[in-house]
Parts: sequence; C-alpha cells; structure tokens
Amino acid sequence: MENSAIHNVDICCREFLYSKKSAGNVSKSIDAVLNEFNVQQYRKSAPFIIDRGSNLKAALLPNEIIHCTTHRIHNILRDTFARKRSILT
Repeated sequence: MENSAIHNVDICCREFLYSKKSAGNVSKSIDAVLNEFNVQQYRKSAPFIIDRGSNLKAALLPNEIIHCTTHRIHNILRDTFARKRSILT
C-alpha cells in the first residue's frame, strides 16, 4: 500500500441526451460514455464523485459513492445568500 496512488480522471463532459433525468437514463448515459472510451470494465469497481442527487445514487449502485464537498459548499453559500437577499427586499 505504501507505493499506492490515487488518480482522478474526468472522462468527458457533455449534454444530457434524455428529457428525464431518471436513474435509468443516467445509468444508460454513464454506460454509453464508459463504452465509448473502452473503460466499461470499471463500471462496478470505480468510485464516483457526485452531488447528492438521488438519481445519481440510484444509477451508480453498487459503486462506491463519494459526495462532492465543493458542490455542497456551493449549495450552502448560494442558499444562504439567496435567503439574505429575500430578507433585505
């Protein structure tokens, strides 16, 4: 383990092609990207970093899921300042 390293890889970023962002459609999209880049063998073993969306959690089961801290902080700050603005107006 002492010679181990963690690597993060962003495979792609593209428009979501389905009108509904259901777990099934998200799962199909993930599978399509992994197949396109010929890394589908990692579908069930790689951890995924996601926001706290229930559709993403369901689409990625049984994968290890890591919640994105930066996304969480962004949402907290956005909501805090939105409330402050509504109080002031």
